[in-house]
Amino acid sequence: MITRHTIMPQEINEFVIKGQCDVDEVINIVKSQYSAISKGILWNLSEGSISRFTKDDMRRIAHVVRKHAMHERTAYFGSADLEFGLLRVYETYAEMAPVPPVMKVFKDRDEAIEWLKV
Repeated sequence: MITRHTIMPQEINEFVIKGQCDVDEVINIVKSQYSAISKGILWNLSEGSISRFTKDDMRRIAHVVRKHAMHERTAYFGSADLEFGLLRVYETYAEMAPVPPVMKVFKDRDEAIEWLKV
């Protein structure tokens, strides 16, 4: 399940993944909600997992983001080593796509938010 929280209205939003995440749920969020966010997005995996995502899933997400992203930056927060590593793998696929927003992976949520505010 993915929930959305506003950090700064119309500028920065956080998507919190709870439990095991499905790739189609991520793609639906990107398609339906990315265009309303102008500055930054934080994907928070502190309560969830993308451990079932394949490399093809990550490529699919990167290509959809490339089409729908209007914001400047995307931060990914994964406090567990596995999630942090998987987010770094996604970051690599997104750079090869190439996905326009600048992105960075963090192990600290507050650091991620500060980076998005710059």
